[in-house]
Amino acid sequence: MNHTLLAIIFILNAIGIASAIGLFCPAGSATRKLGSAIFCLWLLAFAAFCAFGFAASFEPPVVQRRPWRIGYAIAGFLALGGAALAGRHGFKQA
Repeated sequence: MNHTLLAIIFILNAIGIASAIGLFCPAGSATRKLGSAIFCLWLLAFAAFCAFGFAASFEPPVVQRRPWRIGYAIAGFLALGGAALAGRHGFKQA
C-alpha cells in the first residue's frame, strides 16, 4: 500500500480520536464544541462510507454478500446514532 495513503488514513483517525477526547472537556467550552463538531463530521464520513459499501454490495456477481450488507448497515446506523449523540453531548450547556 502506498505510504501517502497510509499517512492520510493515520491522520484522519488521529483527528477522530483527538476530537473524541475533546468531548470530555467541561461543558460549554470551545474545545468541547470544536471536538464534537469534528467528531460528528468524522462519524458522518464513516456513515457515508458504509452507505457506499452497502450499495456496492449489490453489484453483480452476487456470491453470498449478505454478511457485508448486514455489517455495513449496522455500522452505518451506529455511526449516525453516534454522530447525533456526540453533537447533542458536545453542544449541551452545563
